[in-house]
Amino acid sequence: DVLQAISHSKQEFSKRKKLNKVSKALHNYHKNARRTGGRARIPAILDPISQQITYDDERISEIFTLHHQGKTDDVTVNEETDPELHSPLMHEVARKYGINLQEAFPPQPDDVEEEVTITMKKLKSLVTGLKADTAPGK
Repeated sequence: DVLQAISHSKQEFSKRKKLNKVSKALHNYHKNARRTGGRARIPAILDPISQQITYDDERISEIFTLHHQGKTDDVTVNEETDPELHSPLMHEVARKYGINLQEAFPPQPDDVEEEVTITMKKLKSLVTGLKADTAPGK
């Protein structure tokens, strides 16, 4: 049992060391890519599925794409359906606190079922009219 534990410990240490080297390589790549204007390439990366180092450029690109998609995609949103205009959570909170939503949000005279159109000219004037280092609503 002791020999097996020592062997397992050594294997884990070498695996961590290998992953640490890959992590350092990625860090150095990003650091160097800033200096070269992003014109560098990654020759190899650890594939998270197979836990093997891959040299295939397409697979490396796919790994980065999946990694960044996982950070930005909202899996709770169904892109096929139209966005929900009425929030069931809002009705639940209103019921909990005894708020009448019809009184809190009375119909407005400009509430119509028409499409809203925004011209490129109007959009450009909104963006160019912003002060430096600001955003709409600031």
